[in-house]
Amino acid sequence: MSTYRIVIGTDGSADSQYAVAKTADLAARLSAEVVVVHAFEPLDHLEDLDGGQDLAEVEAATTRRLEEEWTAPLVALGVATQTRVAHGLPADVLCDVADEFDADLIVVGARGLGRFESLLLGSTSSRVVNSSTRPVLVIPPGRH
Repeated sequence: MSTYRIVIGTDGSADSQYAVAKTADLAARLSAEVVVVHAFEPLDHLEDLDGGQDLAEVEAATTRRLEEEWTAPLVALGVATQTRVAHGLPADVLCDVADEFDADLIVVGARGLGRFESLLLGSTSSRVVNSSTRPVLVIPPGRH
């Protein structure tokens, strides 16, 4: 019997951390392996570039948060966990990592944007649903 594999994306936001916590519960029940992915987009980190830090330092700090904080719910439940930081659009990165990992499931958190904003901007969750050849589970925003 092969091991169930799950890929989940996170940006460290409250909604994505809620999705990680829900994925941890599912993965523990399935004895699944999980790859937690962060798509590092430099423009999303402009506010982090204060104090003389360069982009490489910001990316290293983000990687540490991914490995130490954002995976905490998985680690707490003893789930086999890997992390991956990749450059690119989040939906593309998630689908690529899922293919590389031969994932059985991709998990994304929903941000809860209004219908108009979602149509105007698009969202990672809808892009993953529409472009992935693998099953996708969208976790709705939780109560924080």
